[in-house]
Amino acid sequence: MVTTTNLDKMNNMRRTAREMTEAQRDSNRAPTENLVAVQKRGVGFAQGGMEFLRLQEQNTKAAQQWCAASMKVAQLQQRSVRFAQEWMHNGAGALREQTAHNLRTAESIVEGRGLSPSPSTCCPRIRSLSSLLRGEAWKG
Repeated sequence: MVTTTNLDKMNNMRRTAREMTEAQRDSNRAPTENLVAVQKRGVGFAQGGMEFLRLQEQNTKAAQQWCAASMKVAQLQQRSVRFAQEWMHNGAGALREQTAHNLRTAESIVEGRGLSPSPSTCCPRIRSLSSLLRGEAWKG
């Protein structure tokens, strides 16, 4: 019986040692799993931060492109305005020249028919055109 008792004690010691080892392993597993979870969250947070920075970079590039395009549109509009102003100025000059030519033509027709040589005594429209070309106010 002494042998059996010694065997039982040995088995109990082995079981106790195994249980202590398992308990130690289990107690070490929780902090390790917690550390792994913390690291995973940290990596996820860092990846999210990198994605945020990438999006910010894209937004900045898009804003720069929009600004450059807006500046180009403003320059083109400015060029169009300058062209329209010059075109209107040239058109007004052409109209003045044509009006002066028409007045001279009307005067020569009037003189050629032996009518009064002065446009002021001729029809009212010729008088008005003549005064307009001289820079006087329109009198209708």
